[in-house]
Amino acid sequence: MEWRHPARPRPPSAPQSAPTLICALILLLVSLVRTDASIQTYTVGLLLQDESHIAAISDIFNDLNNSFDVGQSKIYLNATILVLNQNPIQAALDVCEILVPTGVYAIIVSQSNSQYTSPVTVSYTCSFYDIPLIGVSSREAILSNKNMHPMFMRTVPSVTEQTKVLLDIARYYHWYTVVAIVSNELDGKVIGNTLWIEGDERNVQVDLRRFDSQTTNITELLQQIINEQHWIMILHVSRTDAERIFQIAAKQLNMFTPGYVWLVTEDLLDVAPPGTIAPSLRHGSDQLTHIYDALRLFKTGMQSLSDGRRNISAPPTSCQELNRGWFHGKRIYKELLKTSMPARTGPLSFDASGNRLGSTYDIINTVELSGELRHVLIGDWSG
Repeated sequence: MEWRHPARPRPPSAPQSAPTLICALILLLVSLVRTDASIQTYTVGLLLQDESHIAAISDIFNDLNNSFDVGQSKIYLNATILVLNQNPIQAALDVCEILVPTGVYAIIVSQSNSQYTSPVTVSYTCSFYDIPLIGVSSREAILSNKNMHPMFMRTVPSVTEQTKVLLDIARYYHWYTVVAIVSNELDGKVIGNTLWIEGDERNVQVDLRRFDSQTTNITELLQQIINEQHWIMILHVSRTDAERIFQIAAKQLNMFTPGYVWLVTEDLLDVAPPGTIAPSLRHGSDQLTHIYDALRLFKTGMQSLSDGRRNISAPPTSCQELNRGWFHGKRIYKELLKTSMPARTGPLSFDASGNRLGSTYDIINTVELSGELRHVLIGDWSG
């Protein structure tokens, strides 16, 4: 792990829609008829956040289909593209009713614009039918559970990787005792447990406080932290709860005066007051680039299988055909999981749970300059 620090952080200052079918015609806008028998064609399903990227995705397919890598096989990609439905049940049904009938060998999924929707139900469906699923933005901890999501992998790391970043910052500044306030939701529970484990490895003592938005008295919680003379806080809760905590900490308890330090997870960066420090995944919000890397990953994996003369059967075109799953779907997933390659978002490789390895984070200090909140880069961290 590497945490670089061009400058010390500044001290804290005072206080449900119908599914949208973009293109079920196997992406005819980029798919030209190929007569070359040496070219193998595979269809990929794309579940997008919205329709804004469709023109750029056409360019991505043209680029990938016109640049063949050295090898015996030439791989050509088609696609069926949908907007990810905000209704989780309908999103899963779209996989069976729209994507599978077009013969998809894998599916790439982004995050819906709805804060309540994630690809979890899509992953359940793909895992049941053994269809590889590549996420390009979802970072929920539950998606690392291979018992529940055996066919899921992602071009971004799990949210839990941020625990390493925050603890490495604490260790660098010799903050060897921290209080971690984490939500009682699933991601918060996993992050809390990971903080304990990673803190022990770094000789950083983590005093864990579970936060329940319905029952926890924020003032009592923070006052107890003050009474125990803790100065360094790690925070992972919902944005709404974070705003409540920040308001009480800053306005009532003066916990944003010099001497206090707040380290927060990336999802709280936009609501963080002056003085907070947060990691920000480099290229994390660039979904289009992640889609490019995911498609290139799929093409690279299929070329490797083809060059190795490993036969891949055609995928099923109905979920009702899959009484026992698609065996060759598992073969494709294993090939993708072991693939390591350069990518536009940085070197791309995966751990056994399908999480991206070797990510880089910018370390951001929120400051107030001329009456405006600004995010100032103070360093970076590489895993």
